[in-house]
Amino acid sequence: MINHERLIAILPTKVAERLDPYLETLQVLAEVRDPRVLRSLGPAGVRGMLLKRGKQGVPTRVRATHDTYFDWSYPHDNPEMEELYRRAKQGQWDGDTYLPWNTDVDPLNPEVPLIPKGFINFEAAEQLGIKLSEREQREFQYSLTAWMLSQFLHGEQGALFAAAQVTEAVQFFDGKYYGATQVMDEARHVEVFHRYLDTKLNKLYQVNDNLFTIIDALMSDGRWDMKFLGMQIMIEGLALGAFGMLYQHTSEPLLKELLKMVIQDEARHVHYGVLALREHIKTELSEKERHER
Repeated sequence: MINHERLIAILPTKVAERLDPYLETLQVLAEVRDPRVLRSLGPAGVRGMLLKRGKQGVPTRVRATHDTYFDWSYPHDNPEMEELYRRAKQGQWDGDTYLPWNTDVDPLNPEVPLIPKGFINFEAAEQLGIKLSEREQREFQYSLTAWMLSQFLHGEQGALFAAAQVTEAVQFFDGKYYGATQVMDEARHVEVFHRYLDTKLNKLYQVNDNLFTIIDALMSDGRWDMKFLGMQIMIEGLALGAFGMLYQHTSEPLLKELLKMVIQDEARHVHYGVLALREHIKTELSEKERHER
């Protein structure tokens, strides 16, 4: 297999710049050893990393293929899920009125930094010949924070739609009750992250190609448990860690309070994924299906 970095190195600069993302994507796909994973991620990878569907400036259409399940007896047979649903109802909050939106946010204020200077290793950049002034360092911190929050926002939009799909597709009714509260949670997260980026940072970055690929793959997968694994365990789990990291480092009070409330919601979402999948994976899947998941 041709190493894309070696190929790029011998091409003219302008040609290399145009081909690099495509060759890198092809190399990533070529390194996938499990053909089932390649079949699942391949089409989404093409749409996200090659065709840049998330960056075309128009609403993106993703075809959903999942089944919807109705239960006309409305059973309550999962006490743990019922308790989680009760806690979710009690934990609802209004992003418009709960957060202190009257807080003055100056992204370049060194006294109240969005992220601390030590969050980025500027000394390592200097060793590579990249020397930034104090002003440029603050602008880089500002841009990096806006980029991270933009990806949080895009991920929350994916979680919003995935939660709606899973609520339709899950076959136990207590899961549908809880799923409806998560749809509301994710809508609120989209609302507050977008409002912060739009009114406080005045900067919004496009969705990262890798994030788009994951969202595309999960949204178009017809298996409800794969949506759960991808969104509730993998993406929500990673998001919980990323939110916690930024919460610990930021000094900006509005962002800190926003992240605190989102973290409380996300912890329930991860718990939901564990409860929903625990018995399903143990009892309802073949060994081959468990291995794939």
